[in-house]
Amino acid sequence: MSKWTEVGNAVKAACLAENAELTGGDLVKAMFSKFDTDGDDKITAEEVLSAATGCSCQITAENAAAMITEADKDDDASLDAFEFETILTTAGVL
Repeated sequence: MSKWTEVGNAVKAACLAENAELTGGDLVKAMFSKFDTDGDDKITAEEVLSAATGCSCQITAENAAAMITEADKDDDASLDAFEFETILTTAGVL
């Protein structure tokens, strides 16, 4: 299982535990918000690590950095909403 699958499913479960009615775009937005703790519409490796540990996933800072590198298509060292949704779809989370 990829780290994106593990972490994405954990964050998805947390979002659905808070609001079981979330679907589609609303679910993606809620998940993105769980990662984007500073509200700048970008997800950094530090935010991936924070979201993962908040959902009891065991990852390292190196894992989080590798996850960003894997999904970051515009090479800005962070993920926007499109990159986020794309990697979670690829990982089978969405």
